[in-house]
Amino acid sequence: MTPGDLSHRYPGFELALTRAVSVLTHTPVARDAVDATGTVPTYLLDLPFRFSAQTPAVIRSGIGPMRLVQFGYTGPNRRLQNVLEALAELKGEVDFHLDVMGKLWDPGYITARIRELGLVHNVTLHGFVEEYELDEKLNAAHLVFNLRNPTMGEASGSQMRIWNAAAPSVVTDLGWYANLPDGTVFKIDPSEEVPALQRLIRQLVADPAAGRDVAAAGRARLEAAHTPARYARGVANVARRFEADAAAALRNRSLQQHDPMVVKKKSVQAG
Repeated sequence: MTPGDLSHRYPGFELALTRAVSVLTHTPVARDAVDATGTVPTYLLDLPFRFSAQTPAVIRSGIGPMRLVQFGYTGPNRRLQNVLEALAELKGEVDFHLDVMGKLWDPGYITARIRELGLVHNVTLHGFVEEYELDEKLNAAHLVFNLRNPTMGEASGSQMRIWNAAAPSVVTDLGWYANLPDGTVFKIDPSEEVPALQRLIRQLVADPAAGRDVAAAGRARLEAAHTPARYARGVANVARRFEADAAAALRNRSLQQHDPMVVKKKSVQAG
């Protein structure tokens, strides 16, 4: 059993509900999971991000290779190994360079795969870089890989930074990422990851405007739905409901103590 399987089977969040008055979540998946327990009122707010005052240009350079980026804490679920396999088959057809920034779960394995796939001159592993350097790479990127399979139920701060740079990104059509508005990201089916990535890269080479449209829509989504001010108003609304939520949580716990099947009934209704 993988760590991802364990996190899905034993999420552990129930331990935090024993004394909670309410729960604030950032993903529909998390909200629905808490709702299914029937214990406390649940709220959903979009993850906040302080975006740059000036919107970056969405038009990337047409000179040189296609610029690809992946960054962050990269474990197996970030699918870098599959990205490399997809790119290896495009060598000779597409001129590209992939910059990988952040921490790798197994640098030795990834370095070996890069050699085995003949990508030594096409991929650069940077490790952690200064924020300004990451932003420069994102501002120049024709495509950013932000894949998750399996997802851990998380919202993505990485996606906020990608949108802030007005860069097009590709995500896995799972979890929080599946709920992102169509047109703000490219979504791929996890069951055909490698060919789907190859089709997308070919599409962007043939039609750069498709990437620009997604980049602009992503930046607009960030500015409309993820502002700190909007998030603060949502938190203030949760705080205003403290007294009513405390009464509801107390009532639910009392009902469950007398009837353990209450949780099961509410979970069924929520589904």
